[in-house]
Amino acid sequence: MLLEQEGLVEMRARRRPRVAESTWPEVQEIYQVRQNLLALGARLFVQHAADDEIGEVGRRVTELRRMADAGQVDAYFWAHVDVQEFIMQIAGNSILKQILDSLALRTLVLRHRSLSQPGRLRESVEDQERMYRAYVDRDPDLAAALMAGSTLSALRAIERSHLERAPGA
Repeated sequence: MLLEQEGLVEMRARRRPRVAESTWPEVQEIYQVRQNLLALGARLFVQHAADDEIGEVGRRVTELRRMADAGQVDAYFWAHVDVQEFIMQIAGNSILKQILDSLALRTLVLRHRSLSQPGRLRESVEDQERMYRAYVDRDPDLAAALMAGSTLSALRAIERSHLERAPGA
């Protein structure tokens, strides 16, 4: 019932539950919200993170680079999810994290599909490297702007994937 309430599962009379599919307008709206919430999270991370926590992000981004260079989409995807999870924990806003976790569940499949697009791993890891430099420089405005831009890039990749999968495309 909770999954249905979250919009993740559809329950139909006398039928088995199935994973709910988001419409393209819903995906766009989710990403509009995610863009701003992730930007807030990046800003809060810069404000709250200790030097060793920023260093941990650097270590993880280096690992993302290795996975991207090797073309390891699945490993990169889950490591990227872990990086975002770590950043949002350090950001220190539990409500923000709860909302982002709910939105993440709605977009996991789409996010994975977007990383499978040609050139997308490279773009994603370059975004992560730029954000890491903003964290090191303790620049919350730049970190927020880069996070928002990265989220929009992901949406564009999802849109390309969506158009390729559409009938008659």
